[in-house]
Amino acid sequence: MQTLKPVLKIDCACYLSRALDPCKSKVFANAIAAEINLLRKKTAIHGIVATGNSGVVMGSLVSFLTDIPLVIIRKPDEKNHSGERMVEAQLSFTHGEKVNFVIVDDLIATGSTMYRIEEALVEYFERLQFGLGQDSSPKIVGIMLYAPTTFEERFSFKTLGMVPITNID
Repeated sequence: MQTLKPVLKIDCACYLSRALDPCKSKVFANAIAAEINLLRKKTAIHGIVATGNSGVVMGSLVSFLTDIPLVIIRKPDEKNHSGERMVEAQLSFTHGEKVNFVIVDDLIATGSTMYRIEEALVEYFERLQFGLGQDSSPKIVGIMLYAPTTFEERFSFKTLGMVPITNID
């Protein structure tokens, strides 16, 4: 008779398990996608914005479920194969249009990640205008969080204004 060896379970931070555990990520991604689909009835959404490891995992799932392109905002110290690019995106929008984004992230602690996302998007669109002559600009129309946070209703960006927060918990 074969003796079963105990399974070593290595756990991660609570917020990471929501993105890394297949059962949990499925539940949270479906809930976020449902919220985004409700929001889409009011406004067009051109991109799902994600940053960091768990954000990109969850953002990819949500992008898949909603058929909205994923926009990856790199962290400043992150190594990549695309040079100095901080924003990775394949977007389609009309010249002169406000380009609407929803941020998918684990939580907001200090707001620094949200400000970094804002700065990267604004810079990205400034480069588009310079290179392509387009006068389109980014707009954050929602923030979807999948871990407990101290911010409960709205987040105030420096240039992009107040944005509603949806906590999926």
